[in-house]
Amino acid sequence: MEEKCPYCGSCHVKRNGRSGNGKQRRLCLACGRSFVKETHTVFASRKLGEEKFRMLIALIIRDATVETISECLGVLSKTAYVWRMKLYGCFAGYQKSLVLKGKVWIDETMFPVSGGKICFGEGGRKLRGASRNQTVVCAGIDRGWHRIAFVAGRGHISSARCLEVYGPHVERGSELVHDGTFSHDRLVKEKGLKGTTCKSTVKSFRPLMKPIDDFCAMIKRNKVIHMGGMDDYLQNYLDWITFKPCLRSLKMDEKIRKVEAYCFHSRVVFRVKDRYCGIMQQHFGKIIEYF
Repeated sequence: MEEKCPYCGSCHVKRNGRSGNGKQRRLCLACGRSFVKETHTVFASRKLGEEKFRMLIALIIRDATVETISECLGVLSKTAYVWRMKLYGCFAGYQKSLVLKGKVWIDETMFPVSGGKICFGEGGRKLRGASRNQTVVCAGIDRGWHRIAFVAGRGHISSARCLEVYGPHVERGSELVHDGTFSHDRLVKEKGLKGTTCKSTVKSFRPLMKPIDDFCAMIKRNKVIHMGGMDDYLQNYLDWITFKPCLRSLKMDEKIRKVEAYCFHSRVVFRVKDRYCGIMQQHFGKIIEYF
């Protein structure tokens, strides 16, 4: 495979000795900058050894908590958390080309927003129900275990938003199984879908909706364990869990290699300072609004 400069994209590179940790360094003859294979990837700041890092990926694949990863590897909880967020971030583009087909189940699930984003109504009372205080996640699954999950804003999902989120990811002419929410009607009509409505008042509701109910329950259960009340990285988590079915039939070594390869080629970089800068901007924004 031809080596390219991560800074300017030029293929005119040559070997340039080794870095302090023994990695092959290369020099770009076009822009004059040095780099190693991991430059501008999520692995650029890796300090863990090869075996320990592979174990970390295995634990993340197994949905281990930050505390479990920290104890098993003997690293700080912060290190375990940051690396998990780095790997989650690498799968941000995975769902873009994913299309569900055949028999498809869809549904929406909601999460309460975190304290700083809560909206209040008249008299300072917190809004209840499917309100602005609930983050909506649109979820879908087909018979092939392909999954989609997208954050779709707050409160009741509109017909337009439903079509915008689900539309590109459901194949035209598929059979759509849903709970009869009015916002699904436009999706069924404009995509030419065969709609099968399962009202919650019908006895056969649970068995018919079981695939999507199980998926939504898993999202909610694991979100509490792994993400807590953090809303900003909810989509990163959803991108990761939609990728995981690709690993189902593989052995653990193969799973680790596949995750490593995907992360490397994604060229995604998650920087801790960006996270804290974002948090500080939110706090300063609230202070400015107050004054």
